[in-house]
Parts: sequence; C-alpha cells; structure tokens
Amino acid sequence: MNLDFEDEGRAGRRLRDWLSFKLEAVGMTPAELASELGYERPNTVAMWIDGRAKVPLRKLPELAEALIADPAVLIGLFFDQEFSDEPELRDKLVQAASRVVPEWEYGVVVAARLVYISGEDSWHTYLPSYAA
Repeated sequence: MNLDFEDEGRAGRRLRDWLSFKLEAVGMTPAELASELGYERPNTVAMWIDGRAKVPLRKLPELAEALIADPAVLIGLFFDQEFSDEPELRDKLVQAASRVVPEWEYGVVVAARLVYISGEDSWHTYLPSYAA
C-alpha cells in the first residue's frame, strides 16, 4: 500500500488504497462493510475502492470504527480524495491534518508538553495513567 503524499501519481487514490488494505486486514468484504455502514446497496464500498464514487465525510467516523482505526488517520486521506486535482490546497490541508493526533498517541503528546513546560529531563513522571 503506497500512501506516499509526495508521489503525485497517487493523488486521489490514497483513501481507496487504505480502504482496500484495511478491509483485507480485518477480513471484511466491501459488501459487508457497506451493510455495516447502513447502505442498502452492497456495491457502495466497491464503488469507493474503484473510484466510481467518493467516501462521504460524514461516514469517516463509522468507517474508522468498522475498520478499527482512529478517525484522525482518515482526515488527510479524505482531503487527498477531495482535492486531488488541486495539489496546492490538498497539500496544505493534508499537512494541517497530519498534525491531528490520533487518540492512541495523545498520552505521549500530553507528557511531552508537560516535560517541555516543566523543563525537566524525564518524561516518565508525566505520563497520564491511561498511557503508562
């Protein structure tokens, strides 16, 4: 799976590629995912993967939950899909979205901020209980 944002040839395909990869990883078919997302037509997700339709923004949280991913991961991929023909805007939005921290990384960010603010050398004492 190539999600390289520097590769212009991949513009507009990264969300589709990620979706294919995650479906395989969780052992789900496009039709099963479409059903889980509440679509009546079983080919909806297959159309996303083939590029015949776009993944709607409002479905990202449900998509992330169904495929065991953090929704923050999908934001940059969504912008890539939506603005593939506007590289300058796409790059700015993807760069901003890349600063969004997935929930599983948040504890480390909190600890790093506290260490920075305190000026101490050790970050171990600042890890929140849920990240320890």
